[in-house]
Amino acid sequence: MDGQTEKVNSVIQQFQRNYVAMDQQDWVDHFELVEFYYNNSKHSTINSTPFQMVMGKSPIVPMTWATLRLPPSDANEEVSMVMQFDEERQLFCEMAKANLQKAHKRYKDFVDKSQQEVNFEKRDEVWLNIKKIQLPKGLSHKFLGPYASPLKMLEKKFPEIYKLNYQKP
Repeated sequence: MDGQTEKVNSVIQQFQRNYVAMDQQDWVDHFELVEFYYNNSKHSTINSTPFQMVMGKSPIVPMTWATLRLPPSDANEEVSMVMQFDEERQLFCEMAKANLQKAHKRYKDFVDKSQQEVNFEKRDEVWLNIKKIQLPKGLSHKFLGPYASPLKMLEKKFPEIYKLNYQKP
């Protein structure tokens, strides 16, 4: 998976964690809302919503129904609206490209400066990444946080291998 797909999946999982029941059987009931939420959230890389990038405008939701205009009355007005729509979409695309380049530079700078070696000592508390730990049948990592709460370091086995005080959920 590429970084963008991982980010989308992370956002969707984070959103669903707030709405899915503990038995994790109703997640599909919330998926349309999750899709709407994601497509109408402003993304920092393009400085716009995905819906605006594709459609050139924000979606119509119940709060905007009251402010809708009537459709154009003649063909000339329709042509000018289409031309205006096309110009706005081109501006959105140019803006998105510029914002993507800025975001790429920002992410690269962040990653470059945050690379550091970490060394833990006995009795330090650490967060354990539980993505690869097998959960009881019927539970999924998708609806849990990616880390187990702080665990005490028991001993250092090798330079990057530690023994932790951890019990399976």
